Order: sequence, then structure tokens, then C-alpha cells
Amino acid sequence: MEQCTADLETIRQIAQEHGYNNRSTGQERRFWLKLQDYLSQRQQQFHYSLLPDDWGTRILEDLSALSLEARAPWLALLQHCALAKTPTPSPQWQQQAQTLLSALDSDTFMPTLHRWVRFFSDKKGGRMDGTNLNILRGLLWLCMGHSDRFLAALLADTAIEGYRKLSGLGPRSPKVGDAAVISLQGMRGRDAIGQLERVRRAVKQPSYQAKIERTLDAIAQREQMSRLDLEELTVPTFDLHEGQLQVPLAPWTARLYVEGKGVQRQWLDPEGNQHDALPASIRRAAKEELKTLTRLVTDMNYLLSDQRQRLERLFLHERHWSLADWRERYLDHPLLHVLARRLIWQVRHDTQCWRVIWHQGQLVTSDTQAVELPPEAQVTLWHPLMSDSQEVEGWCLWLEAHRVTQPFKQAHRETYPITDAERTAHNVSLRFANHYIRQHQLNALARARGWSFVLQSDFSGSVQDDPVRFDLPHLGIRAEFALNPLPGEDEAIPQYLLTSHVRFPLFASSNGSKQLLPLAHVPPLVFSEIMRDIDLFVSVTSLGADPYGYTQTGPLLDYWQAYNQETLSLSAQRRKQILERLVPQLEIRERCTLEDHYLHVRGDVRTYRIHLGSANILMEPGPQYLCIVFDTSAKADSDEPFFLPFEGDLVLALILSKAFLLADDTHIKDQSILSQIRSR
Repeated sequence: MEQCTADLETIRQIAQEHGYNNRSTGQERRFWLKLQDYLSQRQQQFHYSLLPDDWGTRILEDLSALSLEARAPWLALLQHCALAKTPTPSPQWQQQAQTLLSALDSDTFMPTLHRWVRFFSDKKGGRMDGTNLNILRGLLWLCMGHSDRFLAALLADTAIEGYRKLSGLGPRSPKVGDAAVISLQGMRGRDAIGQLERVRRAVKQPSYQAKIERTLDAIAQREQMSRLDLEELTVPTFDLHEGQLQVPLAPWTARLYVEGKGVQRQWLDPEGNQHDALPASIRRAAKEELKTLTRLVTDMNYLLSDQRQRLERLFLHERHWSLADWRERYLDHPLLHVLARRLIWQVRHDTQCWRVIWHQGQLVTSDTQAVELPPEAQVTLWHPLMSDSQEVEGWCLWLEAHRVTQPFKQAHRETYPITDAERTAHNVSLRFANHYIRQHQLNALARARGWSFVLQSDFSGSVQDDPVRFDLPHLGIRAEFALNPLPGEDEAIPQYLLTSHVRFPLFASSNGSKQLLPLAHVPPLVFSEIMRDIDLFVSVTSLGADPYGYTQTGPLLDYWQAYNQETLSLSAQRRKQILERLVPQLEIRERCTLEDHYLHVRGDVRTYRIHLGSANILMEPGPQYLCIVFDTSAKADSDEPFFLPFEGDLVLALILSKAFLLADDTHIKDQSILSQIRSR
């Protein structure tokens, strides 16, 4: 036996010299793991089916700490989980699992299950191999039938981690991701459905997104409701009461409350006094409770962000509710009210029509008159196209006067009616053609807005055959934004693409032909929203908005210069109109003027022109370009010294942030900015 062990040790050294411990094929990894496991002599203590990879080793450490009697039922359960080799559990597998679970302590089973699953979801490891993959899949199946909020969140984490792409290898473990999705489908309650929506938005690969879509469709069919109803009725409440939740951290209390952009925290001592932080002794004693609390806040904030996007997408459906349903699902919902009460709603009953917003405990019109709505009324989310320009302007002024920040642009929203040129062209719009856009930024933004796009490369086929697209199944059409490669482009993954036309094909007919819907036949509100998204894509991902675009040469430099000097896009024109009202309210108003395409800012050292479309800066005298790059993700969560009547316009926030910085240019400390300002 000793000679055998010595020989195996020699084999391990040779294998390590040849890199078997870092090999990517499953067979090579399993060979290395089994060799390592045998030499560890753990198998002499007890027999198990786990492979000792990073995940399996941590479970084996837990098992080694148990007594022989306590370990036996867990080993039996893991052995049964190793038989989970099919995409879904069979009735026989589930029945045997329940028999094995009855031998375990019910008080310790679920915490242990959470811990073992979290070994996978929390540790961003490599690929998982056969036996361990099956064991984890079986453990995930054991979650079916439960209705625990934190278990649902854990399954969603596991699905997202399973689908996570490893550089150069593909997804980490799609079978684990699939198992987590199936388990969420089999859980009871609205939390699991909400977490499935979270997975759908987090996963990037179209094939996995489609799989999750089918799962949600199956749940909607099981519950006998539409997908839209499912999404609305299954929004978790998190046990909030009047937007608040108290979590005991004995003897202190954490109070969570929902307002503005998200969930806030307060710490209350035993007498109910508020504090900025918890005492160190409480933090040490309540480590697990604080982890749970942090996770709860994260889930609530994520859900608010997700629901903000879903609400904005309702414009494409022109959805209506009864007054009672609308109150239950939105206005009085424990979580969603923080969004719904900052939006304008249109209410109809017979020939009467009101546009209302929540203000000081009641629904009011744009002249702040309270209204009593009849119970038979129908409610829809108001869009500026539903009113004339005078009423829209009235709502904009009301929001600004009452300093209401809407969760997305509504009253100030850009609208895109069909143009005469588009009517003449019949079924194709060239409104956004001939822009150089940055492909990687477009890919990220399009997916964030719910569009489909495949990053173009030598491996993905022709860019002309795979446009940016958005499906509208309830209308039987899709929107397509066509792109072209740059002339002479030879990069494997092009950095830039050239925009082309927008069109609305009907879903493929039985013979596979592609028919185009005339632009005039697209519902006006849907047309406006699609064109608004495309304007957003162009304005944000255009080479013209690149703060480093001045370093380009040839046609790319010509485009960058023209973009920062020529006529503003519709979104930039709207931005200028908003600034005309906001600038006089700023602390730096004496140093700011709006002229042509720029916000002019007078500093003490120099004068600056900030372009209203790109937020790029020119310095006077010159003109000379000034490159300032803000961390927009950090700015989004910070307290700004200015009020905006809506969230989501990063360019507008960037313009104002740069204006405040440059108006006080003698106090700038960033050397990279100072060196540019001082150069002449």
C-alpha cells in the first residue's frame, strides 16, 4: 500500500509538471481531482461520491466535522443527488428524496442546504464536472415546493452564476443554471416569480433568455393569466407596511423605508432613538442578521430598478386597469407605490378624462385640484402623446415647481411623430442613418433596454443579417435597426459600425418571407417609443459622444467634429429646453448661459462650452478640447447639487456635473484636468 501511494505521489508530481491541475477538459480535471483526493486519505474516513473540487471540498469539510451517526443520512442524500442526471426530476426521484429527507433534522436541513448551494453561487469558480454537477442539481431540486424569500433569491443567484460566461470557455455551468430555474418554477409564492424575472434580465445569452421566457410563459399558463398580469400580481411586498419594515437586531432595530430612488436604512436603539451607525458590539453579535438585512436591501433595490424599467415599457402595450386593480397593483402597493406616486396617470369614465398624480395624500390634476374618481373608471399610464403641447408643458412646470423627480422621463419625454419623409419612404426610416457608433457600448445599452443584439464579429456572420431588434408579439411585428460594417473594416470584432435604416417587419409568414409594415400603420405611441430608444442608442453610443474621439483620424475624426458642432438631435433639443428652465435655479446661474448647441460656463481660469448632445467640452480661448471622464455609475448614487425632474438622463446629469466643476475651476485638484486647462 505504501509503495502504491509513493507511485501515485510520483504520478501527481508528473501530472502537475504537465499542467493537469489547470487543464480545461472534464476528463483531465476529474483525473487530477481523484488523484488528489486519494492522496488526501479522506476516503479512508468515509465513502462519498463528491469530487474534491473547490465546491466539493468545502462540503467534505462540513461532513468530516460530523459524527458517524449524523453524517450517514447526509451521505445517503448526496448519493441520491448524484443520480440527478436528467433535466428535470422524475416522480420516483422526488419520492425517494422525500424518504431520505425524513431521516435528517428538519431544523438543520435548510440552513445546510443554503450553505452548500451558496458555496457555488458566492464563489466565482471554474467549470463544475459531472458528479458534482449532478449532486448540486439534485440539491437544487430539493428546493421545489418551498416558498422562502431568501431561498428564491439564492436560487436566482445560482442561476445567474451558472449562466455566467467564463473567459474563453463559455458559461460556467448551464445545467446548474437550468436546474435553478426549474426549481424556481416549482417553488410556491410570488417571490420565486420575481426572482425569475431578475434572472431573465441578468442573463445575456439569447438561448438562456428564451428558456427563461418559456418558463415564465408556463407559469402564466399554470396560473391562468397573461404574462403582463403575472408580472404585476407577483411583485413581492417584502412585508412592508406603509413603505416601512422593522428588522430586530436585539436589542436594536433596523428600520427600512422606501423612498425616492431606493431603500434607506435607519438604526434605532432600544429607546427608539435614531443613530447613524450600529455599535460595534451589535455588529459583532448580529453578523448573520446583518448579512440577511444587506441581502434584503439589495433585493429590494434591484426589484425597484427592474420594476422601473417594466413600468416604462408599458407605453408599448397601452395597458388599462380598473381603478381597484390599479390601486392594488401600483398606487397602494407596499413597494411599487414609491414609483407609481411619482407618475402621471390618465383616468377615463364615459366621456370624462382626468390626468392625475399623487400629491400630499390625494390624487390631483396639473392645477393641484383634488379629484374623486368613480369606481368604474379605467386607468392607463399617461404619455405626452395623449395630450396637447400646452397640457404637457403644464405638467412639466408642475413637476419642477413641486420638485418631483419622476422615476423616468414622462412629462419631459421626447416624442417622435412620423415625418413627411418617412411617409414618402413608406416602410423604411433613415432618420438615424449614417452615424458611427461604438459596437460594445451599443450591445450593452440595447440589452439593458430589452432589445436583442449579437455582437458582430468574424464568427457571427453578416451584420446586415442581424440588426438590433425588439419584438412586439402583441402587434405581430418587430422593430429592426439595421447596421453596416465600415468600409475596409478588417478587425475580427469591429469597434465601430455604421447605422442604417429602421423598419418594422411582420413576424415571418408561413412561407418564411419578410413583409414590412408601412410606418404609417405602426401605432403612433409605439412608433414614438421605438424611435426614442434608437435615438438613445445613437446619442449615447455615437463616436461623437466619445470623450476620446478627438484622437481619431480621417473620416472618424471628421464625424466626431461634425457631431459636436452641427444640429442637435431631438433628445438634445429637449435637453436644451429643460436646461432653459433649470439653469436659472442653479447656484452657478450667474456663470452659465445657453447658446446654440452649448451650455457656456464661465470659470475663473477659462470659459467652457459643454455640448448639449455629447457633453463634450471646448475651452475658450481656442477652441481647445477638454477631456473629463466621470464615473457615471458612481455619480448615479451620489447627492448632486442640483434638482432634476426625472431619473435616467445620464447626459443631462453629466452636463450639469461638469458645469458645477468648471464654474469653480480654481479649486479643481485633478492634475489631468488642470494640465489641460493651463495649457495654451
